[in-house]
Amino acid sequence: MKRVKIPYEYIDKHVIASAVSPKEIKRDSLELEIPEKNLLAVVNPLEPAPIADVETATMRALENPVCGPKLSELIGPDKSLVIITDNQFRPTPTSKFLKPVLDVVKKVGVKEIGVAIAGMMVSHEVPLDEKMISAKLGAENVERIYEMGGEIWQNTPRHMEENVYRGRTDLATPVWVNKKLMRFDVKLGISNTHASHWGYGGGDRLGLAMCSALTIESNHRYSPPLTPAQHYGAYTGPMQKDILQIARMINYDFCINTIVDTKLEISDVNFGMLPYSHVESVKKYNNIYAFDIDQLRYKKADIVICGTFAPTNHIFFHTCWGIMSADLICRDGGTIIYCSPVPGYGPVPGFALMDLMKPYMPPTTSNFERVLAGVFKLEIPMWTGCIWIPVYETMTRKHVTVVTNKENLQMAHDIGIDATDSLDEAFKEALRRHGSDAQVVVLPYARYQLPWSAVKM
Repeated sequence: MKRVKIPYEYIDKHVIASAVSPKEIKRDSLELEIPEKNLLAVVNPLEPAPIADVETATMRALENPVCGPKLSELIGPDKSLVIITDNQFRPTPTSKFLKPVLDVVKKVGVKEIGVAIAGMMVSHEVPLDEKMISAKLGAENVERIYEMGGEIWQNTPRHMEENVYRGRTDLATPVWVNKKLMRFDVKLGISNTHASHWGYGGGDRLGLAMCSALTIESNHRYSPPLTPAQHYGAYTGPMQKDILQIARMINYDFCINTIVDTKLEISDVNFGMLPYSHVESVKKYNNIYAFDIDQLRYKKADIVICGTFAPTNHIFFHTCWGIMSADLICRDGGTIIYCSPVPGYGPVPGFALMDLMKPYMPPTTSNFERVLAGVFKLEIPMWTGCIWIPVYETMTRKHVTVVTNKENLQMAHDIGIDATDSLDEAFKEALRRHGSDAQVVVLPYARYQLPWSAVKM
């Protein structure tokens, strides 16, 4: 027998992901004994040592861009600068990167400065108070921005009057973008590179997150499984291409790209023109988190067991993306066991928003036709559907069992999700389902991991 540890991590439900210290992460794990004849692989990423001095590394990146001019050459007393960052649900420790940027601004000067908190997709339109802003940006940075006469605001996609029309993309996505953002000459993003069922997050994607709900909704109709070409590792899919074009249309051209590891430490940072600097970051990311298992080239696993790590683990809606990664290496008819404590966020329960799939349960091919009809009749909003629909579609082809905290079981069962608080029971049931010779793969950090065979750059 082989005893394996499955990460089962979380952070306090009242702490925002980007403000938590690595020391504050609750690094729990579940243990499971797997017969050696069944265990095909435990795929642990080979994460590099974290950057010891993030501020110095960031300053070095700003003066040595992947592509394009240095930040000090981009700005000046005759130029205005807006810094775009993701929201409080993302693990990017923006405060660590913002200080070097402000140091360059102080040295070179700008006509005007602002910070736009993006990533406020429609489902995330939660007002940011001063405490949250300080936690995301850093109290000292906030004070410096205000001393410079700068402004800090968040994008609110539903408020159409706050947007200006910029035209349509080649895929007919109408682009309405935040008016305030467009008055700035230079737009600089600070984002976290990571794999997802949309391809990759970070980089140009911050531009979309500064657009209106209608633009976001239109772009998200190219999400998987509605568009099969869009999946983990697909930088070439139509959704990603649309995002790249939107970024150019709104003149969002530069980014600080970071890689935040599973311990919430920074392992890489670069700066430069988009999309080139983000592509470079994605390549480094893949060298850490993409994997190759010889046996899976010929036959996919019967059972894939997934763990989750703290920064993504407030609610299942944010952390379940790894199910779509596991789907890539699990055979149809197989079982995905997804271990995720999801304590919730403030008063929001751990399985919030997953109840949107309830009217279409159980997950069958005929019910999935109803889902598709609901999308194209505009009855199902894609700002939430882009997450629950890929999970649902995966559930039509393979069995998904969620191992979670006991307090989540009632809501999960009410939705129709197979959930338990016992990994042992989930695994025994999977073996009963697939037989004593079932082949098992363990993805400890499934939301970050992806097979090399899926990578399309």
